[in-house]
Amino acid sequence: MITEKHIENVLLKVEKDHSFLADRIQFYSKKYPAFFRHINEESFILSGKEIDYLVGLIGFILEVTVADYLEDGDLFAELEEENWTIVDSLTGFKSVMDHWFSETQEEELLAYIEDSLVEDEEDFISKEGRLFIAVKCKTLVDVFTSFE
Repeated sequence: MITEKHIENVLLKVEKDHSFLADRIQFYSKKYPAFFRHINEESFILSGKEIDYLVGLIGFILEVTVADYLEDGDLFAELEEENWTIVDSLTGFKSVMDHWFSETQEEELLAYIEDSLVEDEEDFISKEGRLFIAVKCKTLVDVFTSFE
C-alpha cells in the first residue's frame, strides 16, 4: 500500500531536482513504449498542456509505485474499460472520485490524483480533460494494486 510518506518522498525528490521527474518519465517511456504510445494515441481530446500534465502525473505515479508491472498492456486496457464503464454510469467528477474512493485500498495515491485535478483559478484543464486524466491515472493505480 502506498502511504503519504511514499508520496512525500517523491515530492521531495522533485523539489530538490526539477529535472528528476522529466528524467524518470524519459526512463519509463523507454521501458514501457507500448504503454506511452497508448496514452499518446488516446490523448486527442487533450490540449498540449493537458497532455503534459497527464504525462507528469503518470510519471509521478510510476515513480511512487516503483512500477515494474506495465509489461501486460492488455491488463491496462481491460482495467481502463472498467473505469470508463463506471464513469459512464455516474454524473460528474466528484461522484466518480467518491465511487473510486469507496473501492480502493490506495486512498493516499487516489487523493493525490484528485488533489492534482481539482479546479482552481489558474485552471487549464478542461472538464473532459479532467475526467480523461483521472481515468488514465486511476487505471494505473488499478494495475499496480492488481499485483499487490
